[in-house]
Amino acid sequence: MTSSDKSTPREIAVNVLIKWQSFNKDKRPPLNELMQEDIPAFFSSKDRGFLMEIVFGVIRRYDYLLFILSQKTKKNQKIQPVIKSTLLIAIYEILFMDTPDYASINEAVNNIKKKEKWAAGFVNAVLRTITREKDLLSPETIDLTGLDNIKSLALKTSHPLWMVKRWAQRFGFDKTERLCHTNNTHAPFTLRVNTLKTNRDNLIEQFTIAGIQAQKGMLAKESIIINDFHGAPKDLPFFNEGFFQVQDEASQLVTIIAEPKENEKILDMCAGLGGKTTHIAQLTRDLAEIDATDTSKKRLDKLLENTARLGIKSIKTIYFQEFNGLKDNRGDYYDCIIIDAPCSGLGTIRRHPDIKWNRDEKIINSLADIQLDLLNNAVNMVKQGGRIVYSVCSFETEETTDVIKKFLDKNTDWKIKPVKIERITDYCEDNQGVITLITEENGHDGFFVGALERFK
Repeated sequence: MTSSDKSTPREIAVNVLIKWQSFNKDKRPPLNELMQEDIPAFFSSKDRGFLMEIVFGVIRRYDYLLFILSQKTKKNQKIQPVIKSTLLIAIYEILFMDTPDYASINEAVNNIKKKEKWAAGFVNAVLRTITREKDLLSPETIDLTGLDNIKSLALKTSHPLWMVKRWAQRFGFDKTERLCHTNNTHAPFTLRVNTLKTNRDNLIEQFTIAGIQAQKGMLAKESIIINDFHGAPKDLPFFNEGFFQVQDEASQLVTIIAEPKENEKILDMCAGLGGKTTHIAQLTRDLAEIDATDTSKKRLDKLLENTARLGIKSIKTIYFQEFNGLKDNRGDYYDCIIIDAPCSGLGTIRRHPDIKWNRDEKIINSLADIQLDLLNNAVNMVKQGGRIVYSVCSFETEETTDVIKKFLDKNTDWKIKPVKIERITDYCEDNQGVITLITEENGHDGFFVGALERFK
């Protein structure tokens, strides 16, 4: 897209939603990637923020918006993708945002005139009907007589029915209701202070001077929560100076529980962008020998960018295919291996609402097989007395405690390593180093961490 193309955020949002809906759910790229492809270079931070709000908001409330649209159009009426997406955006604004109703309608009508002029009257009529009735169309006021509690909750909170049934069976209805509502809130913007360059109190003070509201996190001693910020990390002061890394508190716990030490040999086996890898370097004062591997060269390149910005020297990146060739020569080599395994991601629905619509129950079991394979493949690389810390951004039993149990059943020279870290032990199940966090409103993501130790 060229700078001469003065498309508005709503027009870009329509394009993104059309693309997203065109994929089969098992083939969809992450929503954020689709959106980034279409953002014009001339967009301001405000434009980008508004675009993200309406795209992520529509997907967050997708099932409910489709239901409202179906109630205000003819039964089984086929609506072209551009018209459907235009309507979904406007309905989201009318029901869930503070945009004046007339502005939402006018923008939708004007935008559809550029694409399908004949549909302007239809769009106008549907939206005016919804505006007149909107007090009765919110999830809190809508009449869903005839639906049981589970189906009603799934529709009102826009969650797949299988997911709500699953959680209700495990957690009970009240806890499931809180979880579904929490999933529809904005996740806090959480940072990890880079203690190689500054400390938490100093950084909070500097943010305050810069007019940014910042507060200490609850779980991790290096965490900071930035209030009311929805921009890109690079838009914050002190980003280029390397004073912080964006990382949720639950994710920070993984490295804290690993207890990395100076001069240890440590492997981050699914390093991604390096949140945990750089945290290891930080906790070891950049004095450990750290290998980071991943299946994506693009992610490893980004990891190296982060290490340069944070001023870290102790990390070596190895592409996963190349690492596989070295693995046989690394028996009893590492003191600690971190495995943040590929998972369903159901603990991060607030940040990635498209996950709800891209998953089904079958994938949870298939991912559990991959997770167990990763653990078993790491075993021989760990020294006697060494440890593996396994984590997933999910709280589903198949991906968490079941994986640990199957691993221990096969590997009898391993045991769960107790956690003895202040504040974290409160979250342990039987104080055995296995931590399950359910997504917390205004707090951490849903997460699981299991610490394992090889007998000497």
